[in-house]
Amino acid sequence: MFGFGKSFDKESLLLLLKTLSGALLLSLAGGISFLACNKQPPYPAATDPIVLRLAFNQPAQHPEYKALEQLATEINRRSNGRYELQLFPDELLGPQLDTLEQVSEGNLDFCIVGAQLLSNYDPAIEVLTMPFLFKDGADLEQVLLHPDFRDLISRRLSPANLLLLSGFYGGTRNIYTTYGPVHHPDDLIGRTIRVPQTEFNRQMIALHGAKAAQLDQGEIYTALKTNQIDGSEHSALTYLLLRHYEGAPYYNLTRHLVQPDLLIVNKDRFERLPEFLQREILNVLPDLAREERSLYEQQERLGLARIAEQSYLIEDVDREAFMHQVRPYYRSTLREPQIRAIYDTINHIRASAYALDQKDAHVTEGSKAQREDLPEDAGVQEEAGLQCSDPQKTAP
Repeated sequence: MFGFGKSFDKESLLLLLKTLSGALLLSLAGGISFLACNKQPPYPAATDPIVLRLAFNQPAQHPEYKALEQLATEINRRSNGRYELQLFPDELLGPQLDTLEQVSEGNLDFCIVGAQLLSNYDPAIEVLTMPFLFKDGADLEQVLLHPDFRDLISRRLSPANLLLLSGFYGGTRNIYTTYGPVHHPDDLIGRTIRVPQTEFNRQMIALHGAKAAQLDQGEIYTALKTNQIDGSEHSALTYLLLRHYEGAPYYNLTRHLVQPDLLIVNKDRFERLPEFLQREILNVLPDLAREERSLYEQQERLGLARIAEQSYLIEDVDREAFMHQVRPYYRSTLREPQIRAIYDTINHIRASAYALDQKDAHVTEGSKAQREDLPEDAGVQEEAGLQCSDPQKTAP
């Protein structure tokens, strides 16, 4: 129906995304039907609604946007029109770091940012973007949606007047390049690669022998086209939506990061909302996050197929070599107590989820095989000679 022609067809790609997005909205509407009860809203209908604003950096075709549209609908309906959530996608209110600062200062209500940017307020939170920490979107999701995780991160962000409400799957990130394929870390030596704006990311790319270029997302396309940088890294969906393939046709499956995108709110603003509305928002967000991941993973699979048809999808990447390169970071970082506390919470959540799976499945051979597969992509800690404090040893 959509076809993979001789070149990237932006209109067909957008049509495909809109089709999938429509399916998501139908699923979301059904999945959160528990909110559509017959209770009378606690407020009379409002003529001048109280406006809440939410900013993020993805375009309107992105799965996160579709989930947030449904959140806006629920906030408006459950408050009988007294509250209205306005969405500002595509960096309309500034890059992620700017919007995070606006939320902290009370000039903006909500934002979605990559977890790495929260390190500007609490360096320990950057543990969430350690390479090869999460196996896949499902592994990430069980952590992001757990109340213990949300409470821990919210306590750490509280001094900056921030709270974590939920998290979304932001895709599995890979390195893409202008100059040729990347099979091994040596293929990055001396190259300039765009990474997100944190010290952690500068260190990570340096361990692979490359130099970091820290640009806002909106600057990457021009930098690739004008050879200011030799590559960047992001999910297949973002690579396609932002047309980065036009400057960097080699998409290399390093799968170095399963990206957590976090929904952050101004603490004072959220606590001033009516208690019932706070509860409704927290109740509906897990379902929205699960549906967002489902749609995102569908689009990722289609995106990788499209890249394979019309660009260069490099699958034979020596991921063990990339893991080996990050050993120094694991050795030093996991000895820091604050970082270790978050890391151990992640592993505790995983162990608890596995224990429930075992109980439900009566410890079937299938569940054992599934569990034993978890560390496959995350074996860096064992290689680095570190011991995981969690008895299940689920993380690197």
